[in-house]
Amino acid sequence: GQNYDTRKNVLKYDDVLRKQREIMYGERTFVLTSDDIEPFVTKAIENHIDEVLHPLIVQVGKGKFDINDEAVLVNFDGVLFNRGTLDMAKIKDLDENTLPEYIRSLAFDEINQKKALFPTEVFSEFLKVVALRVIDTHWTKHIDQMSELRQAVTLQSYGQGNPLQIYQNEGFRKFSEMTSNIAKDIATFVLRAQIRQNTERQEVVKNTSTNEGGELRKKPAKAKQNKYQRNMPAWKRR
Repeated sequence: GQNYDTRKNVLKYDDVLRKQREIMYGERTFVLTSDDIEPFVTKAIENHIDEVLHPLIVQVGKGKFDINDEAVLVNFDGVLFNRGTLDMAKIKDLDENTLPEYIRSLAFDEINQKKALFPTEVFSEFLKVVALRVIDTHWTKHIDQMSELRQAVTLQSYGQGNPLQIYQNEGFRKFSEMTSNIAKDIATFVLRAQIRQNTERQEVVKNTSTNEGGELRKKPAKAKQNKYQRNMPAWKRR
């Protein structure tokens, strides 16, 4: 009857967020439990660099590409990297293949410099603090956006379109946007932050980017097995 159809429709809406939650929960669990998340962080940085570069390298003919050198400098120098990191003369000499390699090499150099300054466990903690804070922040925001979207489509705010299909399509777009923002923020915090260590070796991640502001702080853990645990009501929300 009508009640069955209504319940079935509700489940279809719930299924969209459930699948997204499974992906993000798996990602968060990996960060929590992995002994080495540097490859995870490196991949996030590479993804963000590629996404920023993509519209700046335009194919203008067979095997020919036009690179917006000024935009490359504006989008990376003083944004993802500290100001003065990129060399404009160097950028002008690069092509569609060597430019991404150059930007990535700058990122890897920055990571290696940080690694050289601290013990392995301190650097690993730094990466985990950054990744978890970014994932938690964006996931919580995403859940709120999905809730607002669901209310909007069920109230037929999107005209005569199929509400469920609109919710699925827009939900996918928002999820993709969230994962992009996660990669961006992980890259920015890891490359632009300073690692600070007090006498008890409790790490504080201090962001130095004027664009981001604030600090990422890691509270001392009361029990070793709960070192990275946080209250995450968002994971339990529908």
